[in-house]
Amino acid sequence: MEIPISRYLILLLLPLFLISCNEENDGEPVVFVGDSLVEGWKTNKCFPTYQTEKKGISGARLEEALTWEIDAANKTVVFLIGTNNLGSVSFLPANFYLDFTDCYLRLIDSLGGKKNIVISLLPRTLTGERPTINQEIKQLNAKLKEAFAPYDNILFLDVYDHFTDEEGNANPHYFYDGLHLSDQGYNLLSSLLNVIL
Repeated sequence: MEIPISRYLILLLLPLFLISCNEENDGEPVVFVGDSLVEGWKTNKCFPTYQTEKKGISGARLEEALTWEIDAANKTVVFLIGTNNLGSVSFLPANFYLDFTDCYLRLIDSLGGKKNIVISLLPRTLTGERPTINQEIKQLNAKLKEAFAPYDNILFLDVYDHFTDEEGNANPHYFYDGLHLSDQGYNLLSSLLNVIL
């Protein structure tokens, strides 16, 4: 399976993104909040010009992050969380999308970050999952984008399509198990985030 040219170029340009970060960002603190995808992210290596802090807990759901002690006031905060909310239930309740977006807004508000970057949920393979899960992920991403649009201090980074294969599932180049990112996946995600960080 071939990697599309645009994605291949992003991977090739990652070192240039890392080197060409503005000097004014040197040492700026960035807090990463999320689940196992954040826990496994080598943020110090991927973002060497920033002081990165991580609060990533394997299996974490969005609402759990509201109880964490995180020093993010007046810092840039990067969020990557929510896949466990979708993957841990056999069906989604009718009010799921509204409750999820409301919880996200409460979390962002509670941390007091000066700049908040929310990374969209990533695709998953369908092995052992609901056949509709990727459609649900795309719908949730659309709801998050809409909910965050009025806020000047929230940027929504929709990376979903960058991580899909021709069938719209998790691209095996970027995942080692259909959910967790491989080194290639983290390189791609870091390059996409670096553009707006």
